[in-house]
Amino acid sequence: MKKIFTAHNWIIFLASLALIGIGVIQMNWIYQGYLLKQEEINLRLKETIPRIAKIIKPKDYFRLGSINKKEEPIRSDSLDFFIESIMEEEGFSEFYYSFFQNKKQGSYESNSNKYEKELRQSKYKTCMDCIVTFHVFNGTEEDFTNQLNGEAQPELYEASNIRGEMTTIRSVENTMKIDSDKKLEEIIWFSIYVPNQFNLAFKAILIQIILIVLLMALLIGLFIYTLRTLAQQKKLSQVKNDFFNNMTHEFKTPLSSIRLASKLLQQNIDTDKKTVYLDLIHNESKKLEGQVDKILQLSLLESNQMVLEKEEMDIHKSIQEVTQRLKLIIEQKEAKVDLSLNLKDCIIKGDYAHFSNCIYNLVENALKYSGENPKITISTFEKNKNKIISIKDQGKGIEEEHRSEIFDRFYRAQKNDQYKGKGFGIGLSYVKAIVEGHGGKIVLNEEYHEGCEFIVILF
Repeated sequence: MKKIFTAHNWIIFLASLALIGIGVIQMNWIYQGYLLKQEEINLRLKETIPRIAKIIKPKDYFRLGSINKKEEPIRSDSLDFFIESIMEEEGFSEFYYSFFQNKKQGSYESNSNKYEKELRQSKYKTCMDCIVTFHVFNGTEEDFTNQLNGEAQPELYEASNIRGEMTTIRSVENTMKIDSDKKLEEIIWFSIYVPNQFNLAFKAILIQIILIVLLMALLIGLFIYTLRTLAQQKKLSQVKNDFFNNMTHEFKTPLSSIRLASKLLQQNIDTDKKTVYLDLIHNESKKLEGQVDKILQLSLLESNQMVLEKEEMDIHKSIQEVTQRLKLIIEQKEAKVDLSLNLKDCIIKGDYAHFSNCIYNLVENALKYSGENPKITISTFEKNKNKIISIKDQGKGIEEEHRSEIFDRFYRAQKNDQYKGKGFGIGLSYVKAIVEGHGGKIVLNEEYHEGCEFIVILF
């Protein structure tokens, strides 16, 4: 039974698990940071409410019985400025405030009539009747008497009694009394409503979120790149092993034939048989030469040092020469090759040897994979001022799942080794490199369903 979890798969699994864990921890940090910012906003608002209420005097904000809710609120511009300055100092640019009583037909005044429900139910409010601001005399009774007679200046300081019980205070300005029995519905409340507190907390940690997202995206990108590289290296290693195994087979068969023919030549002096054996040696030598050419093509592709010696050349002459080179294979396979060379201007600037090898590879592939008695059509024509070379066969074609990879190095569209011994998987990658080196491109015509059609476009 094939092992599912190899060492390579375990590494990928553990690395993915670690990456997910890091992501979860980062998301938790973001969430905790958001909660802390929310709590910070809550504390700031709770501290700011009494800070404002302690300083405001009733005459600054309220005149009982003067408010009609259908009219614009009556308020002091200086009061607005005062409240806004404190709130902006605390970092709140958008907010609404109100002074109100809870009793029916109770007075209500706000800088906006839009959020009355929210302001009445706000958790950021304080009782104005429970806050008394006063000046307290700091000195002896004799000093206080002297101050009243204008003979001394007592030391004064400001203090606040928040939510005081029944208290009587003698101050320089007046004596004020808080009636603790006052009905709750008569109490005047000051409240603040800050909309979209989520946005405030979110904006406060936005930079950290962006940095975390960018770093996580970079980490995920590097992880995916590493996985793809590992997968490609593993695939390349496998196809290279297949390449060398196939190459051994490709070289072994003609060498065995040559060795056998040479041995028989040594034992047999019959002229007719000698000719047969010599032809066999010649043909197998040509096969070996072709395989060596493919190895040289591979070395050029691997080194990325391919130099094309371009000069004026005839496309039609190159195609005709290729068919002559493949004459033996054409006869053996009883193939039919039709030439339809219609280019008026068939002269290009290119490397004759490499360009001819491209055509050779394409026609040879068509002969290999078209079954018995293949029919090959080679056409040239002009389209949109581009020179087109079409090589068409009537074989089984290439399955859709393989089409995107047929130009990859070492790739062979094989299934159950049906093409074993039929190529190294470097021919089409070589063709693609040479065509692009001539400023063109090669495509597989996916709309052709009677076999394969490769189209070379020279711009």
